[in-house]
Amino acid sequence: LRSLEKSLAGARAEIARLESIREENQRLRSALALLPRSEFRLVAAEVVGPSTDGVSSALRINRGARDGITQGSPVIAEDGILIGQVQEAHLTGATVDLLTGGRVRVSVRAVGTGAEGIVRGLRGLDVIVEGVPRTDELREGDRLVSSGIDGAFPPHLLIGTIQSVRSPEPAVFQEASVQLPLDLHRLKIVAVIIGNSAGAGE
Repeated sequence: LRSLEKSLAGARAEIARLESIREENQRLRSALALLPRSEFRLVAAEVVGPSTDGVSSALRINRGARDGITQGSPVIAEDGILIGQVQEAHLTGATVDLLTGGRVRVSVRAVGTGAEGIVRGLRGLDVIVEGVPRTDELREGDRLVSSGIDGAFPPHLLIGTIQSVRSPEPAVFQEASVQLPLDLHRLKIVAVIIGNSAGAGE
C-alpha cells in the first residue's frame, strides 16, 4: 500500500510539473504573439526577480545562453518598447540592465523633428536624453525611438516621450527628461532580440 501511495504521489508531482511547463509555454507564446514581427528573432522570457548586485537597476530572466542569448542582446517588452540590454548570460538565465540604471546608453531620434541624442538613466532617479545640439529642435511630447546608429540596438524601437527640455544659453548641447511608457519594475514577460543587426527593420 505504501509503495502504491508513493507511486501515486510521484505521478501527481510529475503531472503538476508537466502542467506548470505547459502553462509557462502558453504564457510565453501569448506574450510572443503581442511582440512586433520583425527581421530579427525574439526569445520570450519570464522575469524571475530583480538583480542581486544591489547596485544597478536590473532584473533576472529565465532564458539564457542555450536559447541564443548573449551579453549585449537588446531586450524589449510589448509593442516593441526597448527596456534594456543583457548584461550577463548564463546557460539557463540572464541578467538584464534596465534603461533606468545608468549602464545602458541608446542612440535615439525624435520622431517628428529628427533630433538625435543619447538616452541614459541616472541610477533609477531619472532617464534623460542628452548630447542634442542646440540647433536641433526638442519638443515636449515627442516620442524617442532608437536610431540604430550605435550598432547595439536595431532602429525604430520606442524608448519614451520627451519631457521638460533644458537648454541653457551657454551650453552647446541641450537635454530633456524622458518619460518611459512602462514601469520597468513591474514587467512579467519580456523578449530578447538575438542575432541582432542594427540594420534590421530598415
